[in-house]
Amino acid sequence: MNSLFREAVWLEGTTTHGYGTWPIPHELDTRITALLSDWCHLAEEKRVSESSIISDQQRATLLAYSERMASLAVRKKDRDIIIRGLIVLGVDGWRIDWRDNTMMLSLHNRSAELIGVEPASVFADAAKYLSLKVRKSFEQFLERKKEDISFDAMGFIESEDENGFRYKRTW
Repeated sequence: MNSLFREAVWLEGTTTHGYGTWPIPHELDTRITALLSDWCHLAEEKRVSESSIISDQQRATLLAYSERMASLAVRKKDRDIIIRGLIVLGVDGWRIDWRDNTMMLSLHNRSAELIGVEPASVFADAAKYLSLKVRKSFEQFLERKKEDISFDAMGFIESEDENGFRYKRTW
């Protein structure tokens, strides 16, 4: 049986080094979007199985994609891009360090605010595809005090690059 993430060796290694800083959009964004779409169309049991085999290197690339989608969503004023960024953030089931994921949640929360959509509704739409652990983490994040979920508290600023709006890291 084929495996999406076992076959996605292109998510690893030197071919993705520095991906987070590459221009948005990029061909790799398109490939990850297609992979994510395929994952979302799997039955829940198969999604869980696929999530369990995501490597650390793949996870790092997916985190970068999530960050990039938060910026792209603001540029395009598109809530579906925020949902995609949230889904990819939870696709690994948060098996590793939850703090990396929480930082990205702050960007998607801010992106929803910037384009005028309710963050809770976007998070809920993304959570439908994700594990109970991730769904609960989304809910807990949104219940935090405003200052505890702000993108600037997580080390980001709003900026621009040659293609438009972009979050930048301050760390």
